[in-house]
Amino acid sequence: MKVKVVLGREERVVEVAEGATVAEVLRALGVNREEVVVRLRDAIVTEEEALRDGDTIELIRVISGG
Repeated sequence: MKVKVVLGREERVVEVAEGATVAEVLRALGVNREEVVVRLRDAIVTEEEALRDGDTIELIRVISGG
């Protein structure tokens, strides 16, 4: 199945197995899960969230500082 991933101005379509989770997509892209928040279907989701064919996930970088 295909999932669109949006990170800033960059968009990619990735091919993943049926029933893949957000964590699997992050791992496939080499994205550290502690550095992003994931939005799917207008909600912030956890990495265990199952994806559907045609989903779009937005990766929002976490910014911290002091």
